[in-house]
Amino acid sequence: MGKIEKTIEITGDKDSTTVTALFDSGSAKTFIRKDIAETVCNILMHETPIEIQLADGESTINEIGVCTLKMVIEDHELFDTVRVINVGKKSAEMYIGQPTLQRFNIRLKFGKMPDEDELDLSHFTPELNELY
Repeated sequence: MGKIEKTIEITGDKDSTTVTALFDSGSAKTFIRKDIAETVCNILMHETPIEIQLADGESTINEIGVCTLKMVIEDHELFDTVRVINVGKKSAEMYIGQPTLQRFNIRLKFGKMPDEDELDLSHFTPELNELY
């Protein structure tokens, strides 16, 4: 598992903004913080929150809904459904998880030093013709 942090642009049905996204190969879903989601998109709320267990095996977060976003990652556009989580502002604004990385063929390349880490978009696949 590895993580790379990048600034990306997101657009929802309400507005656009830039966020700091943590590209996390260990995350099972793509998440956005509720406070950020509320400013850019209408959230389709779950009837009851879905409890998600974190990698430490003990901590949990609550997924409260979903929204669809356009993301621009190093000049590559993609549209994806993201999970809205109700967490404090100390957590990352957005987490790009394994399903999004795989779906669009985004790879994480790690160098010998942290400043050498980068996203590999050379195999990027644009929007697929399927429902999600």
